[in-house]
Amino acid sequence: MMTPADIEAVDPVLGDDGRSVFFYGHTRDEDVTFLWSVSLPMVIEEDKLLIEEWREVGWLHWMKQSAGRDGLSQE
Repeated sequence: MMTPADIEAVDPVLGDDGRSVFFYGHTRDEDVTFLWSVSLPMVIEEDKLLIEEWREVGWLHWMKQSAGRDGLSQE
């Protein structure tokens, strides 16, 4: 079973509504991709999405998950 520790790349994508950011956590297995999303307090335009900063947010989230925090285990 793969866990967030197996994520090799994170891609943040702005939702069609402009108020959500979706994070795709890609693993070496093409059939396993983790997904996480956050809601934004206001609409932003796609060209204003700071990709590298949001990518860092995604990495921090997944690494926190892989460390076993928030009640998740490392199985």
